Amino acid sequence: PPVGAVINFWIKEYTGDAVSIAIKTESGIPVANLSAPRTAGLSRAVWNLKPTNDVLTPYGGQGQAFLSPGTYDVTMSYGGVTETQKVKIEIAPGLKTR
Repeated sequence: PPVGAVINFWIKEYTGDAVSIAIKTESGIPVANLSAPRTAGLSRAVWNLKPTNDVLTPYGGQGQAFLSPGTYDVTMSYGGVTETQKVKIEIAPGLKTR
């Protein structure tokens, strides 16, 4: 099975627009930006529960550790449609987090 949060979504018809998925903390701090297939029908993206390179500081910092447990906002945009849902992260004991 995929490791991380599985994000399923439906696209009614292909428009050529990009599918973007933005993940933020509940306080609005960006932690990950993903892209997904832009084909019509049921699609899936998997977030590995780590920050993406575009939101990390290129020097120092905590690197690619798992994010802390908590609730995150997942916003998917496609064309003129934007939808937001929440995902709750629970981390197994012993795993290093940010």
